[in-house]
Amino acid sequence: MKGNVKITIVIAVRNMPETLGRAIESVLKQTYPYKELIVMDGASTDDTVDVIRKYEDQLTYWVSEPDRGPSNAISKALPHASGELIGFLGADDWYEPYALELVAAAYQESHADLSYGNMMTRDGTVSELKDLKKFSPDKLFMEGTQWIGAVCAFAKKELLEANYKKKNDVLLTDYLFFLRLYAEGRKFAHIGDDRHITNFSIGGRTTSGIYRAIRDTEVVRKQFLEEYPHMRDKYVKYTERMEKAYAMGIADYYRKVLSKEQYREYVKELPCSNEDCILFGSGKQGKDCARLMKIFNIRIECFVDNNSSKWGKEEEGIPIKSPEILKEAVGKCVVVTPSWDYEEQIMEQLHTMGIKNTCSIINYSDIAIQVYRALGEEMLDDAWNKGLIS
Repeated sequence: MKGNVKITIVIAVRNMPETLGRAIESVLKQTYPYKELIVMDGASTDDTVDVIRKYEDQLTYWVSEPDRGPSNAISKALPHASGELIGFLGADDWYEPYALELVAAAYQESHADLSYGNMMTRDGTVSELKDLKKFSPDKLFMEGTQWIGAVCAFAKKELLEANYKKKNDVLLTDYLFFLRLYAEGRKFAHIGDDRHITNFSIGGRTTSGIYRAIRDTEVVRKQFLEEYPHMRDKYVKYTERMEKAYAMGIADYYRKVLSKEQYREYVKELPCSNEDCILFGSGKQGKDCARLMKIFNIRIECFVDNNSSKWGKEEEGIPIKSPEILKEAVGKCVVVTPSWDYEEQIMEQLHTMGIKNTCSIINYSDIAIQVYRALGEEMLDDAWNKGLIS
């Protein structure tokens, strides 16, 4: 491949003047010169267009008109893009200054259909690096245990154009696009650098509507299998695991819809109902699990966590301690709560520590699937339609 690859960045926005300028400037200030920026505004009703006009002489194209959401905005941007690679940036996210330079260098070497780099998720003052070097397409698409953020991925323009000629009336269009590339045997490649290239805002407007996104994963997978029936044989091996991952995703929403009495009426008891418990993992899944167990008045002695910076602190009013205390926790129930990424690692850790011989061990995924099968989705969909959950 000769010459320097040109990269087009598309920002789709609506009513986000507070953060849009930061996103735009993070593209314009890239150390890589062969780039262009397109901004697609979905007919904002606030000061967003004023922000865009401040930069319009540095934009390849921009427009403010009604659209059907980010996916539709991106599809309308493609005819105006001249880059060989296309990247997408949320209006409340931003690139590191060296991002496109790293992406271009990696692409010159790999010519991958989808190039991607690491991402820093930011939730207020809390930051977490998403290291995607060990990303496996199988784990993302067949197990649902890993993911690539669209804001740290860069795809060949011709593949995106082909994608948008297909049916895309789902919320998670990027996930469906990645699935299609996977089914077609396209090449995925990490840029090979430990640094993060993108900062992704958790809790920002681009991450609102999480319940609908979780539900939409099932819609996407069904459409994916209709389009690529040859993937069914491979997919079927992971059906149970993906159902559990889905159940963990929506489990905490039931708490927001049902009273404690209603909850206990539908779900008679949990697998750990008659035991004193220690929760391994104090992240989101651990907190979800703790809230659920409190509904059933299950005694939680503490969290344990491998992250020593959390020791001595609390989550949900429960102290966080070192896993070393498990060596003295004879007869307790250890509930393993992290996401699939770490469950196998923690189970091996418990085995090495000899805990399997002294405690009962339950996975939160088994608790979540029991709750999901008892309660279903209808009540959550109804609550979402009424605006009671988001």
